[in-house]
Amino acid sequence: PPQITEGTEFFSQAYTPSTANCDLYIFCTANVYERTNVADDTGMALFISDNTSALKVVTDYISGDQNVVHGSFCVIAHKMPSWGVSEKTFSLRMHKADSVNYAAFGYAQQKYGASTHASLFSIEEIST
Repeated sequence: PPQITEGTEFFSQAYTPSTANCDLYIFCTANVYERTNVADDTGMALFISDNTSALKVVTDYISGDQNVVHGSFCVIAHKMPSWGVSEKTFSLRMHKADSVNYAAFGYAQQKYGASTHASLFSIEEIST
């Protein structure tokens, strides 16, 4: 699996579960795109601070054709048990892309703005 030193981190958030007796359901999305033709595949990975290997990875193949979308709307859904009530940090890293949350037909352009394509990161606790 990808390691926490690979790719470019674009999101990081500390989290403390409210109880040890629950499962965590993690859902995150991001537009992972390229502004220039840097690769024909892109990806996103979810990490947690006490593990150097990715918890979950999503990848996509994109064409080198200038007239198509150069990126992916990446979605990760992950379930894991609570580790207790101590703080850990989740992070998202992108692979082989040079922009996050800019979108367009063709290459991503900053004029469309990250705020209009903001990432979603949510954690839901379900009692066990």
